[in-house]
Amino acid sequence: MNTAVLVIGSLFAGIAALIHVYIWLLESVLWTSESTRPAPSG
Repeated sequence: MNTAVLVIGSLFAGIAALIHVYIWLLESVLWTSESTRPAPSG
């Protein structure tokens, strides 16, 4: 197999994994944080 293809594929897989971890953090850990809640209207 071509080494460049393996490196590029690994980079894209790593970036995708980081994005998924970030979304998981937003949804589960940071959801109750003050900055993620909408401002009160009225």
